[in-house]
Amino acid sequence: MTKHYTKAEHLGDVSIPGAHSLSFRDPSTLYVSTVIGQKTPSQGGVVECSMDVHTKPFFTSNCSYYSVATGPEGAVAVRNAICDKNDLEIYSQKGHKVVEWQLPAGKHKGMVIDAECNLYVCDASSHCIRVYDLTGELKRVIKNKEIRKPQYIALTLTGLVVTCMGDEPSLVSLSLDGEVLWSYDEFDWVAGVAVDGNNDIYVCDVVEKKVIMLANEGEVSFDLVDGSMLQNHQPFSVAVCGNKLAVQLLECDVVKLFTLTS
Repeated sequence: MTKHYTKAEHLGDVSIPGAHSLSFRDPSTLYVSTVIGQKTPSQGGVVECSMDVHTKPFFTSNCSYYSVATGPEGAVAVRNAICDKNDLEIYSQKGHKVVEWQLPAGKHKGMVIDAECNLYVCDASSHCIRVYDLTGELKRVIKNKEIRKPQYIALTLTGLVVTCMGDEPSLVSLSLDGEVLWSYDEFDWVAGVAVDGNNDIYVCDVVEKKVIMLANEGEVSFDLVDGSMLQNHQPFSVAVCGNKLAVQLLECDVVKLFTLTS
């Protein structure tokens, strides 16, 4: 019988200037994308973080990187350069750029890579999810009337889950063909989402300052990480791998690390 995680024990905090998006390479290694701001005036890129809170650059650049995803072929970072120009770059596990291409104009948000190296990218401007291979070839576009301003995305055992910020902020579960399986809309502002090996879903409720866990297709939900565990900051990005959970806090350059227990 599967034992679902029910508690999050604080492991430590990591200060990463400009931290914006999270993705685990494996349970011991976390990638953090960074953007240029007042505390990072000249460099963005991706930082590699271990669970003992040591960090080192994976790569650096003079551009901001708003999303990062990991997969069998390495790491992926999407760069939002000027206005709505988006360049998507593929990196090897050693931090070398392999290929890059320009996405269509618009606001592209979260992304995820599956085991077959398909890259799913949320296009909030066009209300769709674009699916590419890792050479930049567009394979298909997933559209559904329930997908409104998709923000962040994760893979489940049956398809995808997407956070949307349309008229009613929601979490939408989709098949890989774009069919809506179920949805959950108890949010005022929803951001990052992640899925663990038990197919349980972790989602950032920004306004309520908590990370909610959803199980059994949204029928079971509870607050896994509350505001007191986040020092009353707003969670924005979340990642999970094995029994490790990472939460990036909005506007404070801190990533909190947790160990999950049953």
